[in-house]
Amino acid sequence: MTDGRRPTDSRWSVTVGVLAGAALGTVTNIFTNTFPADWKWAGNVKLMGAIFAGCLLLSITVAVRHLRRDPDTPGGARALLDRLTSRYARDYRRWVRESRRNLDAKGLNIIGPFIPELDTSFVRLALTSSAPGQVGSGMVPATRGNGRDHTIWHFLNRRRRVVLAVLGAPGSGKTTLLSHVARRTVEANRTMTRPIPVWLQLRDQAKAIVADPQVPLLSLIRGSIPDSVGPEPARWWEKRLRGGRCVILLDGLDEAGEAETRRDVAQWINRQVAAHPGNDFVITSRPSGYRNAFVDATETVQVLPFGRPQVRAFLEKWYTAAERHGADHGEYAAAAERGKEAAAHLLRQIDEIPGLTDLTANPLLLTMIANVHRYGKQLPENRAMLYREVCETMLGRRDEARGQIVALALRQRLMLLGRLAFAWMRQGIRGQDRRTLIRTVQPWLDESAPGITAERFLADMEATGLLPVPDLENFTFTHQTFQEYLAAAYIAESGLHHLLTDVVDDPWWRETILLYAAGEDPNPIVASAVRSGTLVARSLAFELAESDDRVDRGLRDDLDRLLHRGLRPDADAADRALALDVLIGRMLRAMVATPDGTRVSRWPITTELYQLFCSETGTPFIEGTEPAGPDDPARGVWRPDAEAFLAWINALVAAGPRSGKGIVFRLPTGAEVATVRPAQPVWVVEGRWRVRYPGRKPAAVTADALLDALSADLGGSGLLDKGLEDLAARQTDMVHRSVTEMNHVAAQMAELVRESTRHILAPDADNAAGNRTGGMVDDLRNRAERLHAEIDRLETVLLGISDRRRAAARWGDLVIDLDRVRRALASAEPGSTPRAMGMFPIIHAEFEEIDTAVGWIRSIARSAPAAAERQSPIDHVLGPIAYRDLALPVSAVPGEPIRIVAEALLPDRQRTANRFPVDLGGLVARLGAMPDRLGSPSGPSFFEAALDRLLRVADPIMARERLITPATAAAIRAPALVLARFAQKAGDNRLTATLIELAAATCLLEERRGHPELLETLILAHD
Repeated sequence: MTDGRRPTDSRWSVTVGVLAGAALGTVTNIFTNTFPADWKWAGNVKLMGAIFAGCLLLSITVAVRHLRRDPDTPGGARALLDRLTSRYARDYRRWVRESRRNLDAKGLNIIGPFIPELDTSFVRLALTSSAPGQVGSGMVPATRGNGRDHTIWHFLNRRRRVVLAVLGAPGSGKTTLLSHVARRTVEANRTMTRPIPVWLQLRDQAKAIVADPQVPLLSLIRGSIPDSVGPEPARWWEKRLRGGRCVILLDGLDEAGEAETRRDVAQWINRQVAAHPGNDFVITSRPSGYRNAFVDATETVQVLPFGRPQVRAFLEKWYTAAERHGADHGEYAAAAERGKEAAAHLLRQIDEIPGLTDLTANPLLLTMIANVHRYGKQLPENRAMLYREVCETMLGRRDEARGQIVALALRQRLMLLGRLAFAWMRQGIRGQDRRTLIRTVQPWLDESAPGITAERFLADMEATGLLPVPDLENFTFTHQTFQEYLAAAYIAESGLHHLLTDVVDDPWWRETILLYAAGEDPNPIVASAVRSGTLVARSLAFELAESDDRVDRGLRDDLDRLLHRGLRPDADAADRALALDVLIGRMLRAMVATPDGTRVSRWPITTELYQLFCSETGTPFIEGTEPAGPDDPARGVWRPDAEAFLAWINALVAAGPRSGKGIVFRLPTGAEVATVRPAQPVWVVEGRWRVRYPGRKPAAVTADALLDALSADLGGSGLLDKGLEDLAARQTDMVHRSVTEMNHVAAQMAELVRESTRHILAPDADNAAGNRTGGMVDDLRNRAERLHAEIDRLETVLLGISDRRRAAARWGDLVIDLDRVRRALASAEPGSTPRAMGMFPIIHAEFEEIDTAVGWIRSIARSAPAAAERQSPIDHVLGPIAYRDLALPVSAVPGEPIRIVAEALLPDRQRTANRFPVDLGGLVARLGAMPDRLGSPSGPSFFEAALDRLLRVADPIMARERLITPATAAAIRAPALVLARFAQKAGDNRLTATLIELAAATCLLEERRGHPELLETLILAHD
């Protein structure tokens, strides 16, 4: 055995074996009487029972002592032994559990009537291995990092012990993490390798360590345990430490004192690690307090900031615990629902405030936000109050609540840090190097706090997390919002508000002015901004007026007049730029944060803003539809329009008062759009542009929809007459073919009857010839029914032709000669089977109906009036094409004749297509290039003339200069498909595809006009 633990001694096994053997021999003699007869004492049952009990008790005691000392004994077995042998262990575990029950709320000014329990609100903290110098000290991290993250249990509860240094910014959850480890260890001690947690707060032990650097760990442990735990059994802690059964939790190395004290404490920790090698050690510290006070750790990790899922989980747990406090057990389910609703409400408010989302990555700041939201006021009205709470907590209240010595009072710290923030704002900088900063701050300290050095002050500020040193040399505020807030607070405290009225047209001061106005009178600033006349200043005035009810009515009226003046069609450039900036500002304020930290607009671009874009750029307005209300979503934004809008609005931002903010609008991803759940179709980018439809499949033109539209278009057109004439000709050919086939069967049947006459013995006799004849009769019956159906279809086709007189020459003398079939049936009837004889009346009835139908067809053709002289939109476009030269591949199959003609219009390759994709924006571009391709099909000039007519109708519709109507749709749809057939024959596949897509586009445009919910809207996002 290694690890400094005591080797297993074989004498324990020998002793246990001897005692257990004696006990076994004794009890055996009681029942078998195997001892010698002269051993009279062996027959005494009471004596032998006492010997048995004594030997058994001694063997158990020796075995327990052995198992408890043996380091190879499983942790669960040792824990069980502790339960059986030590009340002290139970009391100690109970004390640990109770002392770490609640979250640490020390120093928070706004707290509720209770503090949530740790177990009900704990959220998994992510840790990742990191070098000490790479761990940031700011409360608000710049990034979360890309390293692999783990839970604390990835490092603890192993067979080999670990010395773990856990580094994290102030408020990152280090103490909460150790409390979780302590509680989990005592609650699940049977499964723990080291089931006994030891908690030492290093700020409480630093004085004893400095006074006696050789003070043993045992002394500090015993001194930290209250008397309520009870008396400790002899050498109880020595045995646990020697057996490697403890996890030593040392919290707050950075809080131990000055740099020299921290080094002494770190050296003491290293000595304890070496003296107790079988135990786990976990040491927490802020990064700034770990410099020059390193521990000999086997692993160094940093606490990662909360991600969006952790933020949501924490808030739901925190609010659920708050709702359940004081509620009856039966109301817990309802309380949990209220907690989720409250958490969702807070998340929405957080998303609405720029910069606030960043703060939620820090668990302490998130707790403060939750407290302010629940027990303070609504967040959007109190952003400044929240920042004040954070600054006061981190600059003094928290340290004071923990009993730490603070060199400067809270008010002094706030004033000095505010003065520094104000100085940096006036200089236009976000940070300063250490040497320059010392020269700046030292005179201020000499005035307000003589004896305090700038080095000491800066070290304290870095330790708070508000003024970190990311590169160990240059100081900066953990988030620029704190610089802007502290500068605003300093201005208010020092009575320097007149300075802000002089900088209303400087974008650098915008956030500082907004934070100042949140707590002070905004009217002087708004009035100064309106008088200034610059775009930057008036934009600031609008933002203040729209976010603060205290702005005077007169100033609001002035701003309304400015906005309306900028929205007029004849507005000058300055007024129009202001109106656009106001609308863009409203859109930015409506943006919310996504789980990835980007921001996405909650609402689509409004009609008001889109109309300005259209008037500025000459873009057609939304498929020519009537304008909606100014605040309604702009619908029907095609891809080229969306691309042009993005370029336009980004150019406005780059040239306006928001330049330099890093705002570049783009389309959102599908995941970002899911954050706001729009009710309209929106453009998104997921590798390529596409439209995301809510709750339904994307709009697409199906073959059925296209054929339905074509069937409606063709009515009364010459194109339909041409198709029906071709269909009637095919149908007539099928009728004649059927008659020929029936005559052939009849001739075979007559010949069979002649050959079989001598075999017919009786009318009801069955023989081979009779059976064959019966089969032919059955066949003739089926053929007669099919012929009847074909003639009925021919009749239907002829009725659909508008100019039937033109067809009289072909169908006016239609003759269907069935006499040969009738004679064959008459000769076959006497020798037929009973079943066949039952079919003869049915066949004769079919023939009668066929004769009647043929007579009706002749009368239709001969008596039809001449067609009225009118021209459909289809015939007008296809006028240059002679229909007699147009061969439509109609199919003489059962179905509606018009539908059959419509199917024949589709080119061969598209007949089996089920869907016709349409890219409206791309189609417009291809149609624009069409005139250069008129001569593509190497056919006669009639193609060019017809295509020219088609484009004259289609271009205004596709350019959204005119609304599509049923007449214009008909004038585009069928002609485009007819011309596509010519292009296909000429081998121009690209032109063929464009014309087919144009035909399908008319269906899509008609559907879009009737269903506005299909029209695309535009939602913007930015990083």
